[in-house]
Amino acid sequence: NTTGFVIQEGVTSFTSNSVVALSIGSPSDLETLDITGVKNTAATPVAPAISFSAATDLTNLTLKGAFASVSATSCGNLTNVVISAAVTAGVTLSTNTDLTNVTLTGSSMTGLTFSGNTDMENLTVDTTWTGTTVDGTLTVTDNTSLISLTCSSDNLENLTVTGNDDLITLNFAGVTKGGATGSPSVAIYDNDLVA
Repeated sequence: NTTGFVIQEGVTSFTSNSVVALSIGSPSDLETLDITGVKNTAATPVAPAISFSAATDLTNLTLKGAFASVSATSCGNLTNVVISAAVTAGVTLSTNTDLTNVTLTGSSMTGLTFSGNTDMENLTVDTTWTGTTVDGTLTVTDNTSLISLTCSSDNLENLTVTGNDDLITLNFAGVTKGGATGSPSVAIYDNDLVA
């Protein structure tokens, strides 16, 4: 497909291995989205951006290929997110109150914001940080059921882990170096960690 897709009301599942643009109608009945993003044929090719806000029927989101950015916020029934795509900018997953599984293996992005996903218990971040200057940013805040956070992504420059009331385990053993700037910023507080 070279012009993009428009998903209208009544469509509950959509799968494609070549998406250059995607529009979601309102209201939407979409429950499952499994797509591979590809860059368009412009003089400076651009990958599609994916953004869901208050998509209350969405339960499963799988993204492969290339995307400009990815955002899913306030999707109250979203339970499963799998991203193996190359994301030019960042990924935001916030206030998805039923989210219980996130897989990032094989992905790349400039940063991840993971906030207010109140059912998530275990988060593993094994993406590859990218960017003009590779300064990975990881923000994990206010996930009140989160017990364990594991990160193995090198070039991590900015780390914020706060307000995760049940968080008792942090594992950053796989991170061997900071970002290109070389002045890491770390804020870890208001969790349930015991020194």
